[in-house]
Amino acid sequence: MRQVATEGQFPYRAAATLMMHLPEDRDAERQEIFSEALAGYLASSEEDGIRFEDIGTLVVRFGDKLPPPMILEAADRILDHAKEYTEADHTTFNFASSHGSASFGSVYKLRLFQFAADDPRFGPIQSRATPTGQSKNESHAGAISPGNEVAG
Repeated sequence: MRQVATEGQFPYRAAATLMMHLPEDRDAERQEIFSEALAGYLASSEEDGIRFEDIGTLVVRFGDKLPPPMILEAADRILDHAKEYTEADHTTFNFASSHGSASFGSVYKLRLFQFAADDPRFGPIQSRATPTGQSKNESHAGAISPGNEVAG
């Protein structure tokens, strides 16, 4: 995984599967895999796209199994990386399911929602989420939250 991470094509799904099946007593390995995933993400560009399983889902999914400082630092770095990309690209992201829909005016705002939506682990990140920062076309309707599968 380490070699793939430096090339910018990290296998997030394989990492998630491995991290999920590691016994509780192998936290050091889980942290190492997560660190490699973060390095892979930072070596890539957001142009690689938002995937069903990516660095954001690893943060949310394993936030309770990794040290809080590690998760908060990762979320900050991911948001900084997404913000840099957002300055160059204005892609809109739309999600819908039977529970509702959500629209985000940038990858930065999508990542911000991913980390800040009613999750107390990301309290320091929530200060970045301000209603005045929303574009007029942006909405967070329905009950979609990180961790829920979104059909569409």
